[in-house]
Amino acid sequence: MASERGAGASLALAVATVALLLAMLVVGAGTAAIAQARAAAAADAAVLAAADALAGYADGSPCGLAQTVATASGAGLADCQIDGLEARVTATVPVGPLTASVTARAGPPPWRSTQMRPSAASERGACGCERAMTPCVQCRIVARSGRHPLSIEQ
Repeated sequence: MASERGAGASLALAVATVALLLAMLVVGAGTAAIAQARAAAAADAAVLAAADALAGYADGSPCGLAQTVATASGAGLADCQIDGLEARVTATVPVGPLTASVTARAGPPPWRSTQMRPSAASERGACGCERAMTPCVQCRIVARSGRHPLSIEQ
């Protein structure tokens, strides 16, 4: 019986240690998820600011505006690339010793860059596009007006 003395205290200490480690793991995962969401929101806002500058709706350089918006969102701007009318921005948020990063893109729709045009609704009898992933709303707008709302005519 003397050899079992203190076994309950050792077991309680082991259970408390495991519970503490699990709690730290949950808190760490939650913190990382929050940082990822903050980085995504900052990247989205920054790339939209850059696209506004490219389209002439905002004054200033696209990457300069993206940097300002990302900083105001509590993130850092890791990368800013401009390719024609397309902007790509990577925003980062530190998470302890690690970094959460998200890349966002803004520009003309993909079918515009591959020269695929939406088909008129009257051709198919229903809203449809040449590319299946193109939202139906875009097809209706194009069928009604003859041009996509995000397209730039030359």
